[in-house]
Amino acid sequence: MHAASARKETAVASIESRTAGEPIMAIVSLRDQRITVYDKNGWILRAPVSSGQRGRETPAGVFSVIQKDAEHYSNLYDDAYMPHMQRLTWSGIALHGGPLPGHPASHGCVRMPYDFAEHLFGATSLGMRVIVAPSDVAPVEVSHPALFPPKSGADAVVAARAAEAEEAASKADQARLAAATATREAARAMMPVRVAENLKLRAETQLVAAERAVASAGSTAAKEQAEETKAKAAARVAELDAQLVAAKASCNRRSMPWRLPAKPLSQQSPHGSSRRMRRARWRTTSRRYRCSSAGRPSAFMSGRPFNPS
Repeated sequence: MHAASARKETAVASIESRTAGEPIMAIVSLRDQRITVYDKNGWILRAPVSSGQRGRETPAGVFSVIQKDAEHYSNLYDDAYMPHMQRLTWSGIALHGGPLPGHPASHGCVRMPYDFAEHLFGATSLGMRVIVAPSDVAPVEVSHPALFPPKSGADAVVAARAAEAEEAASKADQARLAAATATREAARAMMPVRVAENLKLRAETQLVAAERAVASAGSTAAKEQAEETKAKAAARVAELDAQLVAAKASCNRRSMPWRLPAKPLSQQSPHGSSRRMRRARWRTTSRRYRCSSAGRPSAFMSGRPFNPS
C-alpha cells in the first residue's frame, strides 16, 4: 500500500487551473527523486526521476541547459541511448529520458520518464536554469525598493545569448563530427598501405626461404627448381614494392588535401631563406662596411657614423 501511494505521489502531473507559460526553471529534488518545472507564475510540470546511484551521485548545484540533442548516445558509457538529452555539464551530467526503477540508479544523470522528457525537450530552451537540490525547494518572489528594477529588453538579450550558445554548440558538434570523419577517412586511406606491407613482408620471407633452398640444393634438378622459385619470389617482392609505393602516394594525397602546390620558380623570391644564403648576405654586407679607402680605417671600424658619399 505504501509503495503504491509513493508511485501515485511521484506520477507525472501538470497544472490545470491556468495556461502554462514558457519554462524558466527546473528543480530536481534528490531526496524526493522528483523534478518540478516552473514558469514565471509557479510550477507547471512534475515527474519522478532517477538520479545517480551510490558512488556516482548527481552533484547538487545550480546549472543551465548548455546543449540539447534529441537522439544522443553516451560518449562515456558504451553508447548508452539518452533520448531528448539536455546537457547540464560537459563532464557528463544531463537530463534525459530513461528507465525509472524507483530509486537512484544512473551514472550521474537525471533520468526522466520518456514521454515527459520528450515534452520537456520541446518546451525548454538553452540557458534554462536547473537547480539540483538535496531536498525539495520552491522559488519565491523577492521584491525590495533597494533592488534594481528589470531592464527593458532583458528578455531579448537573454534570447539572443541563448541563440548564440545554441549556435556555438551546433558548431562544436559539427567540428567534432568532422574530426571523427577525418579520422575514419585516414584509417581507410591507410588500409591499402597496411595490406601491401603485409603482402611484401610475406613475399620477402618466401624469398629468404627460396635463397636457403638454393644454397642447400644437392642435385642439379633440385637447384634449378630452387632457382626458379627464387626468381618468382624476387619478382613478387619487386611487384609488391611498387604497389606499396603507389599505395603510400595515394594515401598522402587523400590524407593531406590541404597542402598547397609549390610556387613556380618565376614567382619565388630571389633571396632565399636558407641559412647559407642568409650567411652569404651577411658576409657581403659586413665586408662592405669593413672596407677602407686609401689605407684609412673605415667609419664602421672607427665608430663614426657611416657616410655613403
